[in-house]
Amino acid sequence: MAAKRIATAVLLVVLVLVPRLAKADGLVCIISHSGGALLIKPGKASEFYGLLRNGMKEDAAEDVACLVPDGTKVIITDQGFASSTVRVLTGPKKGCVGDVPVEYYGASCH
Repeated sequence: MAAKRIATAVLLVVLVLVPRLAKADGLVCIISHSGGALLIKPGKASEFYGLLRNGMKEDAAEDVACLVPDGTKVIITDQGFASSTVRVLTGPKKGCVGDVPVEYYGASCH
């Protein structure tokens, strides 16, 4: 009985605190960078730069990143200090997930 009460208390704390800690996640933003933004898929930065070093630009762009134009709507799925993970909501790259520097979407979020 005591274990059930503790579990309920822990669940309540999690349900109250987690949304407050992650309140920036879920914001819809607009990419506002001339030339668009290159979204590097999470965990693929090393592979991306390795492909570039070996002259495999097309493979890097297609397999581990996607280029989205200025004005593309994205949703933040994991907020970071210098970069965030976003999912593309509009355009030909809709559904692409990648990391983008914060300054590429700036204050355009709501």
